[in-house]
Amino acid sequence: MARRKSGRPRPLPLEHRLPNPGGPFLGREEETRRLDEALALGPVTLVVGPGGIGKTALVLATLHASHADRVGQALYVGVPPDEPVDQLRYQLVRLLAAAEGSDLDIDALRGEPDAMLAAAIDLAEASSRVVVLDDVHHGEADGVEELLTRLATYARNSRWIATSRRPIPPLARHSLELGAMADRDLLMLAEAMAPSKSADAARRAVRAATGSPWMLQQLVSMGDTARELSRDELLAELPPRAATFLERLAVLRAPMPTELVASFAPIPDDATMAQLERRGLVQHAEGRIRMHDVLRGLFFEAGVDPRRAEAARAAAEALGASDDPDAALEAARLLAELPDLAALRVLLKGRGDELLAHGLAPRLWQILGRLSDPELVQLTLRCAAELGNATALSAVDAPAKPDDAERFAWAQTLYAQGDVAQARREAGAAARRGGPAAADAHLLAARCALHLLDLEGARVTLEALPGSGPFATRRDAQLAYRAALMGDRAPADRVLGAWRASPADEVPQEAMLDLAAAFEALGRNDAADELLEDVLATPRGGQASLLVARRALVLRARIRLEAGELVEAAAILDLVRPYSRAPSLLRPFVLELDAGRALAVGELEGLEARLDVAAREAEPVDRRCHARVSALAWRLASERATPPPSIASIDLAPEAIELAWLTGESAESATARHRVHERIAAGRAALAAGHPGRALEHADNAAREAALAEQRLLQARAMALGCDAAVCGGLWSELPDRAAALADLAGWMGSERWRACAELVLSADDPSTLERLAAEERVAPRVARRARALLGGAPAMDEVDDAVVGALRAHTGLRVETVLARGAGWEAGWGLDDRVQRVWTSAGAGVDLSSRALLWRVLVTLLEGGGTASKEELVLAAWDEREYHPGRHDAKLHVSIRKLRQTIEDDSSRPERLLTTDTGYRLGGVVRRATRAG
Repeated sequence: MARRKSGRPRPLPLEHRLPNPGGPFLGREEETRRLDEALALGPVTLVVGPGGIGKTALVLATLHASHADRVGQALYVGVPPDEPVDQLRYQLVRLLAAAEGSDLDIDALRGEPDAMLAAAIDLAEASSRVVVLDDVHHGEADGVEELLTRLATYARNSRWIATSRRPIPPLARHSLELGAMADRDLLMLAEAMAPSKSADAARRAVRAATGSPWMLQQLVSMGDTARELSRDELLAELPPRAATFLERLAVLRAPMPTELVASFAPIPDDATMAQLERRGLVQHAEGRIRMHDVLRGLFFEAGVDPRRAEAARAAAEALGASDDPDAALEAARLLAELPDLAALRVLLKGRGDELLAHGLAPRLWQILGRLSDPELVQLTLRCAAELGNATALSAVDAPAKPDDAERFAWAQTLYAQGDVAQARREAGAAARRGGPAAADAHLLAARCALHLLDLEGARVTLEALPGSGPFATRRDAQLAYRAALMGDRAPADRVLGAWRASPADEVPQEAMLDLAAAFEALGRNDAADELLEDVLATPRGGQASLLVARRALVLRARIRLEAGELVEAAAILDLVRPYSRAPSLLRPFVLELDAGRALAVGELEGLEARLDVAAREAEPVDRRCHARVSALAWRLASERATPPPSIASIDLAPEAIELAWLTGESAESATARHRVHERIAAGRAALAAGHPGRALEHADNAAREAALAEQRLLQARAMALGCDAAVCGGLWSELPDRAAALADLAGWMGSERWRACAELVLSADDPSTLERLAAEERVAPRVARRARALLGGAPAMDEVDDAVVGALRAHTGLRVETVLARGAGWEAGWGLDDRVQRVWTSAGAGVDLSSRALLWRVLVTLLEGGGTASKEELVLAAWDEREYHPGRHDAKLHVSIRKLRQTIEDDSSRPERLLTTDTGYRLGGVVRRATRAG
């Protein structure tokens, strides 16, 4: 959970308040009406159009004119170029929380994008705020699409308006496309902008503006002879200092701090700056300054332009000397475009580590990914490994003649690709050669050994490092993880205690991740989750586009899954999945966790094939992950009553697979999670052997221990075993409470599978419920086959199934026979319950005919006649007549048949259960009959 902080409402910063319209707004009546309608209809509106077409002006003018009561509460956020969507989410929550006076700990949510977005929605909903997201085309396309789509799905009273140069297909219904303004509207706008301009000059400006109000604003600000927007025309009426300023500013793509820009682009006087801002040439946001995108392309000629090169060099020199990492990155971009590789090498060799540490790998890769400079191989490899996505990893090759640092960087890349064995070899070679990268290489080689469960090899590698010094923290964390894999809790506690005793010491994210993994392996998920919060609150950890963040998110998804928070786990996996295409270290983990979630909720279709893929991909990457996949495959086979898969070198039930890999069968070193696994396995074995009392003891102990550890998936399995044991032990008085508790837990988790399990034991004497459960083979196969057995079927069952079904059948006295069948296999059907004169349908509905004896007798007559009867047979049996007279009886029979169809058919105009024949009527479909045994 997020740690809470006290706070009180604070005014929105000026740059995030909704600005006033920048000038006269005329025309666009139809677009204004449509925007008003869109705001009334739904929470999200996307205004789409090319640059300079007036998107932002339309939004501002409409809000100020038609929604003036909400302008004071409105939030304005301009999206800068290359903005990660994680940062946009964070900024939204930070600003909204401050405005609402929320005491939410925002940093603690950085690793939970779903929770972060939910918080933003809740905060905006609290005051029905309007939020304007300007220039969302600058952000990551996929991330922006997901953000706006989820806002459209879940926001209610708040209103979110985004402007973009590119459409977003899923938001087509929520989009307002803005085209060129009509000439007549542009002419009125020109007259309002420059009343003194001649009519001919205004018309020329309109023609040259090609429908763009922003371009028109620039043209009417020029002399009367201006016929097109050009650099010379644009600067003609500006003082020389402004011209130099704009020329220097034009080389920048990202907003830069104003005082930093002033070091290479002399800032004009206040009056000139105000003029530039009024005309939309310069934009200020959060103390940073930039030029309008449309304008940048006008300043320099295509190809090599000496003026641009001079401006770029001046900017790069000033930006590269700044302490601001964003400025250094912009300097690198400028040097790469010049190109000035010598200066770029100097800059990146000096600042590359800093840029990676600040989470700037995605933007740095845009520079390095286009280069093939042998002197930047190490940084390129490290950047690809830091990203860890298939695109970057596939774009790099092994260095031809690597030095020690390059060899280690290549080992990091192999590790990110999931080639753990080769990464271990390369890291080991780099470690043995010594040099500056030797300690890092030792740590990477040890981590690879831990992935492969070579615990002794990991120990030897780690103990080769000194116990103190800059690498001791990471060494100790890995040793704690190794100890945790062996069930030893003390090292993890010692390391965490040492960190807390020296809070001023900065702990590397990798060390926090290793210690979090140690606590998760020990089943202490609260401690693991707190460490993950710290990781995800860092610049690197807060971006899903970086591998370190995704490692943290995958571990958090596992914790959420084990806690039964299945929706939250799925949301985290959805965030990681786009970055986990092969080759990827994390792909097997994502496949395994996704399969575990699917098994928990009951999404079983095609799961065997998915587990096969996960097993193949996990085996060379991580043996614990592979063991978990094997356990899932075993449990799925057990659920389906199919032969279990072979698991090499493991002679234990799946609940003990992980323990077998790591600790043999040593109960002393087992974690709480392992003990729960063992007790569930022992309980199932006791139940299969006919000892329900012993099974119940194991199940209850397992459920209690799982609940204490917040391992709700294991708790549900233990509770389901407890229900089975209670059934077999004849504990009918306590069974309803047990089943209701399981149903409550299933509802909390969103698991249809465990819900069906609870429903079966509560409704074993209700054929209508059994018929519905019998159809849930894709969700809960074990429940489905038990239901089919109780309905008279003969499905393949194991010893526990036989015991449970036998006990339920003996207790309820229910006997069901399929009277009419269409084939040898199981088919959904409907039936008559003689015990209570009730009809049930395949969908689980029930119709009471106990007070409609005549209708019941018609159905019984048909059923006892083999499913068919003539009119005469029906009249004689149902009406107890001695003779059949069509003229007297057919009308009565027709009325009864009509009433029956209205009662038992889904659509009485298209009957499927009571059909007409040439001589009478027959029953349709598969028909069963329930009676009381004996």
